[in-house]
Amino acid sequence: NLRYSSMNIFKHLINLIYPQQCLACGANLYNNESLVCTKCQLGLPKTYDYYTGNQRLQELFLGRVEVHYTGAFLYFTKTGIVQRMIHHLKYNNKPEIGQLLGRLYAQHLQLSTFIDTVDCIIPVPLHPDKQKRRGYNQSECIAQGLSEVLHIPVNTTALIRSKATETQTRKNRLSRWDNVKDVFYLADAGALAHKHVLLVDDVITTGATIESCVRQLQHAEQLTVSIVCAAVPQR
Repeated sequence: NLRYSSMNIFKHLINLIYPQQCLACGANLYNNESLVCTKCQLGLPKTYDYYTGNQRLQELFLGRVEVHYTGAFLYFTKTGIVQRMIHHLKYNNKPEIGQLLGRLYAQHLQLSTFIDTVDCIIPVPLHPDKQKRRGYNQSECIAQGLSEVLHIPVNTTALIRSKATETQTRKNRLSRWDNVKDVFYLADAGALAHKHVLLVDDVITTGATIESCVRQLQHAEQLTVSIVCAAVPQR
């Protein structure tokens, strides 16, 4: 107990000298807070589409690829707190942000009906070179957070990204599709036969990357695909 108390005192002193800041708003965190302050967590712009699915995402894939369920956790704007969190996740070496978003999202998804039939979670793959440079796959971090709460295994070996691509940020839908149409392949179709997989991405805008993934996944026999992401742009 004395050792535990000493560690708490030491941690408190460190936080006084080098206070940790909220990765969403920049305010100093209290001792009982981690990564994102309580105010920002309570104020996250949730989609509340957990039961019906996200209509905008459904429209993106309608008539293009067959998906069972499409959902998003949050809305983001270019200057909002979600955009800042995603930026930290992707570019500032904060994989724990993805895990946090996954855990928070899972608390809602576990109350939906579709999730009961999901057999595995598949994050959108990064090319190995890019993942090595970044140190992690941000979509896999979200998948890990989902898995922690939902107790559904993560599969990172069935779907592979074989080609490195340019960033999608400034491309329109057609250019995005051309950029990713042949970059994925299904390495183990047998492992996914007759399964229901949950495909996970960080942000979905035009849906081109997800569509390319789904086209490969559906080479597995009688596969059902559902899609979720951490955020979608707010209209």
